[in-house]
Amino acid sequence: MNRMIEANQKELQRLNEIPKTHKQETGDHVLDRHIEMLLKRKLRVFQIILIKNDNLILEIKRIKGTIRITLPYVNRLIKNYILFDERINKFKGLGFQFTDKGEKLIKTLTGDTDELRLKLRTLLVIIVFEIFYFKEFDRETYIKI
Repeated sequence: MNRMIEANQKELQRLNEIPKTHKQETGDHVLDRHIEMLLKRKLRVFQIILIKNDNLILEIKRIKGTIRITLPYVNRLIKNYILFDERINKFKGLGFQFTDKGEKLIKTLTGDTDELRLKLRTLLVIIVFEIFYFKEFDRETYIKI
């Protein structure tokens, strides 16, 4: 029994000596990092490029104590069948409003830092998973600062 304990202790010591490797940063961590930088005012604006070729972009911008989320190029997205009535109505249901010229959908989030973080992450999840089908963004999604 003592031999078994000794062997296990040696194996544990050997494993503890192996350098730890860092996992590659996942999309969630990249997004969280950019949201934190925005909330800490280290970053004023960033874009989430959902589909580059179709200009499906979400612009996230810190303005004073608020965060503005903008979906630009709405007319082009409608023309290319990326946006249609059902999706537009879902954006409106989330509180997005058309600009005067109707070229953008905009929503402003208010609250303290924790509320803004939660509201923004929730809104992004709803957009990616409920308004759009996340597989539409396969390998084309990235963050631009």
